Amino acid sequence: MKEIWKDTEYDGNMVSNKGRVCSTRKILSFGDNGHGYLNVMLSVDKRHIRRYVHRLVAKAFIPNPNNYPEVNHKAGNKANNCVDNLEWCTGIMNKKHAWDAGLYQCRPCSELAKLKISETVKRLWESGYYK
Repeated sequence: MKEIWKDTEYDGNMVSNKGRVCSTRKILSFGDNGHGYLNVMLSVDKRHIRRYVHRLVAKAFIPNPNNYPEVNHKAGNKANNCVDNLEWCTGIMNKKHAWDAGLYQCRPCSELAKLKISETVKRLWESGYYK
């Protein structure tokens, strides 16, 4: 795929269809938000702002006629910010994709937590709350 650069909404910063970001001077390095999403520090009007790379790519290259608020990584790889791996979606669509792709991780309850939940439900049932 040939690399194509477009301006971002932040003056002096550009993004490519391959998920790279540059300022007027250089290609910028990425940080990780701790959950796998890559972000970049942009210099705008003499201040620094942090933005997610996938959102910069989507805003520059992917039409959003439905005005969807979120960007989904189609292959599930949050570090792959190429335009072909991204799509606009709703929060529900994003969660459904993660669930269907096996990306959603449910933390298992401890036995103590299960017991407390069970006792609470039993108490509510006996009190007539669920009747």
